[in-house]
Amino acid sequence: MLLKKNSFKSSRGIQLATYYKSSVAPESTKAILLCHGYAEYVDRYRSFIDRLSKEGFHIFTLDHQGHGRSDGLRAYIPSFDHLVEDVTDWLRDLRAQHPAYEWYVFGHSMGGGIALDVTLRNQDHIKALVLSGPLIQLPNTVPLPVQWIGRLLAKIFPKLPVVPVDFDLISRDPDVVRIYKEDPLVYSGNVRARTAIELDRFSKRIQGRLSELHVPFWVGHGSLDRITDPIGSFLLHQKASSVDKTHKVYHGLFHEILNEPEGQVVMHDIMLWLSKH
Repeated sequence: MLLKKNSFKSSRGIQLATYYKSSVAPESTKAILLCHGYAEYVDRYRSFIDRLSKEGFHIFTLDHQGHGRSDGLRAYIPSFDHLVEDVTDWLRDLRAQHPAYEWYVFGHSMGGGIALDVTLRNQDHIKALVLSGPLIQLPNTVPLPVQWIGRLLAKIFPKLPVVPVDFDLISRDPDVVRIYKEDPLVYSGNVRARTAIELDRFSKRIQGRLSELHVPFWVGHGSLDRITDPIGSFLLHQKASSVDKTHKVYHGLFHEILNEPEGQVVMHDIMLWLSKH
């Protein structure tokens, strides 16, 4: 996969790595903005990006602050709004550079939450939204006393890695898990205190805005996802004002539905839906 690498400076002065891959049809006016998930980075979407290019899309994507090749402490999110604002600002610039393009947005996991929020802020300029295991609701597995301790740590030691994550839960494919853990640009430590609080706060906030969404969207979730709760995708489909909306539950799949053994089926479903929009 040949990606053209560039950079974008956020409003806070953070240098973010950005990437571009052209459509196989240079005259195409379809463009998609891709948002990756927590702890990972753009390179893990190579096959998906190639498929989008073959389907006629120009792809624009970036490593979020603290991820991949972008600046910032690894996987540290001092404010979730910063991530959303970075993508919103970049989209504004891209729209100015490519005024003839029709814009689509894709996001996975944390990137799904970012993509959803960015879309809510720019609905008049986005043609359709595609989400994979989006951050809308987190599994409620943390006891209340531990939550209190976490909030205290977030104030005193915000960068401290405190919340363990079982990365074996990203996929049922052991090779996917192994490569994920061995990749030096993937953060595989505990979730930092402030990051954990920000992810939780965002999920609670975005649930109150789901009814505001009115653009067409497709959302898919693995039924055995224990990293983001599948109920979040159900709530989005139930509450969104969009007339054109599709909710797919993939039974038996884990969190990264594009990287499961059935990933090609998921990719086909997404491409088929996009071809109709």
